[in-house]
Amino acid sequence: MSWISITSDDLNDTKLAPLMSALSTAALAEGQADPLPGYITTACNHIRRKVAACRTNRVDADATKIPESLKEIACRMVVRAAKDRLEYALTEDERKQWDKDDRELDAIANCSMPVEISDDSEEPTVQSTQPGPTIKARRKRFGCDQQDGA
Repeated sequence: MSWISITSDDLNDTKLAPLMSALSTAALAEGQADPLPGYITTACNHIRRKVAACRTNRVDADATKIPESLKEIACRMVVRAAKDRLEYALTEDERKQWDKDDRELDAIANCSMPVEISDDSEEPTVQSTQPGPTIKARRKRFGCDQQDGA
């Protein structure tokens, strides 16, 4: 598996195409662009941050790509954001899936769930932490029993 970019076709595969069309065209101001590309970017950035949170993972150099295994999570994130924009209520199944998606992303961030390696990974941009200095206590040269009290 490799890293992929999310497209509108992926969203149409996730939910019914008429629903996705409504989410991208309904309630737009005159001249307002389709909001779905912005939601795709936000979802991908969130997933990339979760992947990068594990120090053993490396994200793809292309900022639009996420692991292919997380495609469904990204698509569901976009649908939830678009439904929220139009004030459509999430179904009970969608709320349960949201909790499951969050747990999976947290497991990836905690390094307890692996993701596929990118073919074109970038170097981490966050400074890694270094261990602090180790200070050893000195040994006492003498104690109370070694003093004559005079």
